[in-house]
Amino acid sequence: MSRHFWRCNEKALVTRMYEAGAPLREIAAATGVSADAIRRAVGRWELHRPHGHIGIETRENLLWPRVKFALEQSGGMTIYELCDALETFKSTVIKTIAKHRDELHIARWIPTTRRPKAVWALGKRMDAPKPIAVRRKKAANPFGRIAEELSRGSRVDADAEVEVEFC
Repeated sequence: MSRHFWRCNEKALVTRMYEAGAPLREIAAATGVSADAIRRAVGRWELHRPHGHIGIETRENLLWPRVKFALEQSGGMTIYELCDALETFKSTVIKTIAKHRDELHIARWIPTTRRPKAVWALGKRMDAPKPIAVRRKKAANPFGRIAEELSRGSRVDADAEVEVEFC
């Protein structure tokens, strides 16, 4: 148990600031109590941060509002388009999309020569079905065909006589 006894006005100040999303350092400076004591008290009082609050600012946390804004403006973008628009790395965009997957859906797929690209859009809808990979039959090797014809046509029977003319 903390040795600090909270007065009503201190508790009200901490509650108001914490639920408004103020950083712990600011709350500690306003009350004159350590950040650890505030953290313990907040756990005891069962206070919650506002929805969408960014606790520790990292690249992924700070990137989500920018991704959301870009998708709202465009209506849907691929990962590479998001990387270009936000000027960030592909890995960071992928981590952000994975973290906030419940707020996104795949609007459509863009066919490419390899894997199709997903077009991401905001909203809690069902993903568009991924297109089925169409496998084409490999084109026959023309050199292999010629080699096969030569090997079939140039067979010589051992019993057949071959005339050789010497000059």
